[in-house]
Amino acid sequence: MAKLGVQIDATLSGALVRPLTELATLVVTGEDRQSWLSGLLTGKVNDLQPGQGSYTLAVGKNGRIRSEVWMALTDDTIFLGVPTEGAEELREHMDGYLVMED
Repeated sequence: MAKLGVQIDATLSGALVRPLTELATLVVTGEDRQSWLSGLLTGKVNDLQPGQGSYTLAVGKNGRIRSEVWMALTDDTIFLGVPTEGAEELREHMDGYLVMED
């Protein structure tokens, strides 16, 4: 019963974490992670602070929806929860927009 109380308290204070097997996780790091993602997602990525998250959509150049995305930020990482089916295709799509510098 104590475990249930902890879960209820976490939910009421803004956080409840549980595994969702239907979602895969894409991890985005790097100095420009927020500005890079803002060009690929419909949400206001640049307005989010560590500890915040958002629901958004990944879109292609033509504006066509590619995937739903649940986003969570930490100090140095952005975690993207995306449907497992299609996660690899979305990762490849996003990789196509990476620019590398020496």
